[in-house]
Amino acid sequence: MENRRINEIEAIPKLGGPHLKICECGCELKFFGRLNQKYLNLDHKSKVNNQIRSELNKPLKDALHQIKVNYRLLEKFYGISNGKKIKFSQLLASGFDLNSYFKQVKLSETEKPCRRLEDYVFYISEDFTEITIFKPKK
Repeated sequence: MENRRINEIEAIPKLGGPHLKICECGCELKFFGRLNQKYLNLDHKSKVNNQIRSELNKPLKDALHQIKVNYRLLEKFYGISNGKKIKFSQLLASGFDLNSYFKQVKLSETEKPCRRLEDYVFYISEDFTEITIFKPKK
């Protein structure tokens, strides 16, 4: 009976049972898992995927940060402007960058070429002293 039990235990890996694995996230923890399981759990898998995503986004980090800053400032100053002209120097002093990514649009409401960043559209006076921020009708 003892001999038969050993044979059953040895057969478990052959039947797709638990395999002794080493987590591939770098923590080197040992665990029993499926044949195709690479990580101890989802936290370890997420750690690896977050590192990969971080490396992929590294070249875009500064540009994405500036887009977020611009959006936040448009959101903040929209409450002040709301379709009226305000001083452009206020946005520039807060960190607004006009050379960042914006979509160029021409709306029938303004009949002027405008720049758009998601929910907000704005145009700047020709002498770059005033800006008008508004939300277009959807």
